[in-house]
Amino acid sequence: MRRPRYHRGPDWIRRGVCNARRAMSITIENAEVEALLADLTETTRRTAPDLLLDLLRREQARMSGEAERRIAEGLAADEAMRRRWHASPVVDPRPIEQILAYDENGLPV
Repeated sequence: MRRPRYHRGPDWIRRGVCNARRAMSITIENAEVEALLADLTETTRRTAPDLLLDLLRREQARMSGEAERRIAEGLAADEAMRRRWHASPVVDPRPIEQILAYDENGLPV
């Protein structure tokens, strides 16, 4: 059976179509982005690729820092919830077998 044309299996990757190390060009079709980039390149005397690389690295660092902060907040909230749960009083001191009303053979009492 023939594979459909749109199938992108291992031979598609081997041909180099999906090689992450290849240079990639970016087309910007946004007038505001183009104007801001032109203004920054003129102001900083840096090339557009250098500016974009710097901005992307900063954004990635900001996002990873934000993710780490959210993880830390979640862990702290989890720990606080566990402390509250362990500090709460026991409502019913009976053993679980009595609460569920099963005997030692697992039959209802």
